[in-house]
Amino acid sequence: MIGSVFTSVDHDKFRALRITHLAARFEELIKDEANDAAAPEELFLTAVDEALELRRSIRIEKLIRQAKFPIPEASVAELNYPPGRSITPVRMKRYATHEWRADPTNLLIISPTGGGKTYLACAIGIAACHTE
Repeated sequence: MIGSVFTSVDHDKFRALRITHLAARFEELIKDEANDAAAPEELFLTAVDEALELRRSIRIEKLIRQAKFPIPEASVAELNYPPGRSITPVRMKRYATHEWRADPTNLLIISPTGGGKTYLACAIGIAACHTE
């Protein structure tokens, strides 16, 4: 097995810059024989994209945890739209993609007991966390 591409000094620099995940993934890509034909720039940009996606997913998980949604697994995609409920997939998509930070609009959800108000509110809130 090939040793580390980076020295301990390099790893200290990565920690100081808070890019250890990026460096680790870049090193994995370099060591993978399947990537031998790829340019180093391609491998680096792949590692950057993956590190950004990891940071984004961590940030979303943190927002959802901080919001303390009673149903943290609620999803707009999992909603059903029975007739007479006065809610449509188009309307839910609009709520889910709304820029809540730029336009903090109030949303009033009215329904009888057991109508799914909490689930609906959680699903919209979680969708808002994903748009951040």
